[in-house]
Amino acid sequence: MLGWTALVLAGIAAVGVVVAASAAIQAARDPQSWGDLVAAVLVVYALVPSVLALVVAIAQARRGWAPRWRTRTTFVLAALAPVAAAVLAVGALVG
Repeated sequence: MLGWTALVLAGIAAVGVVVAASAAIQAARDPQSWGDLVAAVLVVYALVPSVLALVVAIAQARRGWAPRWRTRTTFVLAALAPVAAAVLAVGALVG
């Protein structure tokens, strides 16, 4: 049950990252919009479920609690939010 919950949390985080990317693209097109702030807030909110899902995915992989496909899918979906946060942070430092 914990594995399925982690997969759902990872999916929610991935949707948040996709919406944040859309807001960031809108901000690039229109600098007067609130897209930068919206993208940053969405990525931060997506980090919470993704970190929880990453912990569960790592535990599943080490102990063999779940099938490999579910562990890999959870890990890939949950890793999107930390990567997006790093990209936004580096972009803010460079730009």
